[in-house]
Amino acid sequence: RNANGVNIDFEGVPSSQSANLSNFMTNLCTQMHSQIPGSQVSICLYAVDWGNVFDFSVLDQYVDYYTIMGYDYYYGGSSTAGPTSQLYTMASFDYNLSNTITNYIHRGASRNKLILGLPYYGFRWQTDASTVPANTTSSGSAVTITTVKNNSSGNYSNPAIEHNSLSKYYVYNDGNWNQCWVDDEETMKYKYQLVLQQDIAGIGIWALGYDDGYTDMWDLLEQYFTDCGSVACSDTIYDLGGPNHNYYNNENFTYTIAPTGATGLTLNFLSFETETGYDTLWIYDGNSVASPLIGVYTGTTSPGLISASGNSLTIRFKSDNATTASGWTAVWHCLTDNINPTTAVNANNWETQDFIANFTDTDNIQVADRFYQVLENQSGSEWKANTANGFFNDNFEDSISQPWTNIDGTWSINNYHLYQSDESLSNTNFYIDVKQDTGKKILYHWQMNIDGTGTNRRAGLHFFCDSADQTNRNNSYMVYFRVDNSKVQLYKYVNNVYTLLTNDNLAVNANVWYDYKVIFNTQTGNIKVFQNNILVSEYTDTNPLTTGNSISLRTGNCTAYYDNVKVYKQRTNQELISVGNSNSDVRYQNASPTTPACRIKSIITDQANNFSTLEGTNVNIDWTNPSNVSLINDGISSDIDTATTNTQLTANWQAAIDTNSGISTYLLALGSTAGDSDIVSFTQTGNVTNYTFNGLNLTYGNTYYFTIKAINGAGLRSFANTTSDGVYIKSPNAAPTASFTVLNTNVCSGEDVLFYNTSTNTSNCQWFFDGGTPATSTDCNPTVSYDTAGTYQVKLVVSNSFGADSITYNNYITVEQSPVAYFTYSPTTGGIPLTVYFSNNSTFASSYFWNFGDGMTSTDSNPYHTYYSTGNYNINLIAYNVNCSDTFAINNAVYITTNIANNNFKDEIIIYPNPTSLYLQIDSKKLNIKNYTIYDVYGRIAQQFKNQI
Repeated sequence: RNANGVNIDFEGVPSSQSANLSNFMTNLCTQMHSQIPGSQVSICLYAVDWGNVFDFSVLDQYVDYYTIMGYDYYYGGSSTAGPTSQLYTMASFDYNLSNTITNYIHRGASRNKLILGLPYYGFRWQTDASTVPANTTSSGSAVTITTVKNNSSGNYSNPAIEHNSLSKYYVYNDGNWNQCWVDDEETMKYKYQLVLQQDIAGIGIWALGYDDGYTDMWDLLEQYFTDCGSVACSDTIYDLGGPNHNYYNNENFTYTIAPTGATGLTLNFLSFETETGYDTLWIYDGNSVASPLIGVYTGTTSPGLISASGNSLTIRFKSDNATTASGWTAVWHCLTDNINPTTAVNANNWETQDFIANFTDTDNIQVADRFYQVLENQSGSEWKANTANGFFNDNFEDSISQPWTNIDGTWSINNYHLYQSDESLSNTNFYIDVKQDTGKKILYHWQMNIDGTGTNRRAGLHFFCDSADQTNRNNSYMVYFRVDNSKVQLYKYVNNVYTLLTNDNLAVNANVWYDYKVIFNTQTGNIKVFQNNILVSEYTDTNPLTTGNSISLRTGNCTAYYDNVKVYKQRTNQELISVGNSNSDVRYQNASPTTPACRIKSIITDQANNFSTLEGTNVNIDWTNPSNVSLINDGISSDIDTATTNTQLTANWQAAIDTNSGISTYLLALGSTAGDSDIVSFTQTGNVTNYTFNGLNLTYGNTYYFTIKAINGAGLRSFANTTSDGVYIKSPNAAPTASFTVLNTNVCSGEDVLFYNTSTNTSNCQWFFDGGTPATSTDCNPTVSYDTAGTYQVKLVVSNSFGADSITYNNYITVEQSPVAYFTYSPTTGGIPLTVYFSNNSTFASSYFWNFGDGMTSTDSNPYHTYYSTGNYNINLIAYNVNCSDTFAINNAVYITTNIANNNFKDEIIIYPNPTSLYLQIDSKKLNIKNYTIYDVYGRIAQQFKNQI
């Protein structure tokens, strides 16, 4: 029957046969272990060893396991009705499971050899009363869990719990009082908790099948003795005497309280009394007795309310062999956190040298890990990073443009993803050099989709490699996701030889995109693996690798897509971003004023392993000064040498050049000598190529000089000033002659028009603008705007001390209606790939130009666009008619996350095909989903179901 040993159950052995029993077991164990290597021998222990038959000083050297027959405290012939397997003392009979385990451990039985046998049955007796305890008036008969749950007699409809022993019982009257004592999942759990509290080997069941037809007991086993279970957020813990009796002599146990998913923990002692100086409780702030000691308590000095600094507490209790007391009762409560932290990046719009980036991180409890990434944009279309500084980013947009090395595999760009197509290969290798520093934490982040036709499909990432060109990357760690085995595994490679660190169960479905993150603490060796932001595997390498210079993508007997492969570095609240040379974080300047060269990203976690969204900000970079202004003229257009107006002067100049940040403004001054600024100090003109100083009081007969310098978008100034050849202010000697001009008499609504006064002998000007804003002006060279389409008159009156003159042009300015650009769109956010549909609501337009913020454009009227990379995207629309245009822009208009699996459900939800127009299939482990709603890409409800799953 493929058994691997024997169990010995000698019952009723007298104490006089103790030595013979020991000799027999010694001989049996020796023979079994010798003749059948790997075999095991166990022996049954009595619920109460009345005669001290078992000599553990001998047995413990040979026996593999002891099975305590923990179902003999109350039996069919008992004079009092009670629990067959009482956990603690119900009444005066002070023998119970807790006492028995404590006794056997004290006598020398190893904890890791003790198995507690528990019954799936109990007894029913006729009794003389309905109260507890009650005398029996008949012999008891056995009743199984199945009998009680079936309840065909109707006698087991009103259960009760006896709170001394924590046992379940039923009382009914069929002409006589009856009591039936049978534990089910509600009270059996207390016995399982004792097993964990005493840290013994496990449990046994008498007998399998006594719960046929029901899964509750199997579910309870899963909850307490498998890695599928969880520790309650709130519960009560006692000394080994239970809730209402003294603790026992020789208690000695250690227990760690670590509720599943907790971010904080308190332990509140409701009562406390021990023998002063002899029976003692220790409490540690953490998951072992090696954690910091909070306090030592004895006598009536209660610990009161204890708060952990983290999510676990460890208690140790020890009593001597003399006086006992009422002991202690404590209740723990955990804090859980499902609120994601938030992060933000704060930096200036333009930078010209090394600069400080500030980060604002918040969480409802406490931030745990902080990471950042510095990206640079050399060409204007692709974000990369300086791998020598520990950052990496590849979104695989159009081509494999970064210096990846293909050792093995067929790798290509397919639909904006990196694709490995050769299923025959068991160890593909596509690697790139990335410096990974020791002493800090590193975040590796990517998306992956595994597919193919094989039965052993797997893929993942080698990280912290020191020789990625070798078969197993020489020294490295690897995380591997297995589709057909439903596993996530962590490996460590040393000299190309692997050690399997973890082998955790995980649903990894074929042809489904997942978001993966790995956090590696290079100092402590702790590695955390996340699928869709859920922690799925963790290991701490006590001897971590110390050199990492590359990462490597690896697939085995599958096809696989990879995307958005990133490496982040640990940070503080403030980081210095280096700029300007090959060793800097940012090695390039803006390709144009509207194309930022730098992007800083931030992502954080909290103590509950919740991730923030990935946030970032763009920074424009320009460390090059603008060109000098090559020429500046006195006058409105061509250079003049004399002027008759002493209240204003105009200069015009050739534009300076700055490819990276453009020209933001000019500084213009007026002086009585060349290069001086004694008349008008340096004044910002804006990004124009002519400017008029008004309100002057110049002296006739003197010459005045303009001086100019350029300032670029980053705030840098041209190296040299440029000065005009001067203009002589001549006193008028005759009446003026009025004339004026403009560069263009046909303009768009909302556009400014600069009027040039070309009159002679002018001292004063008075303008009249039909339909313009302003309607009048005394500036000699005014700027006027027209908001309404039409044709308009302009009149100029000029004067000096000799007289006046005027000129009127009818139908001079023709204003065309400008387009008004506007659009709406949907959806605004979603997982990759996300298709966004745009509705053009522009008016007075005949053509359009769209910029979707990811380097892609369109001239369609109502386009749609698919995004394949995560991030925030700005949308720009330019609407045109024959001569005019208008721009409408929305910054951070679209936010792209990873994919639909990026949710807070620990149970996988799979939706496919997506997108679809015919049918949709939903697979889920969550059997209690009752309602769901399907939306189309416009956010409209396409279908809604209730109570149909």
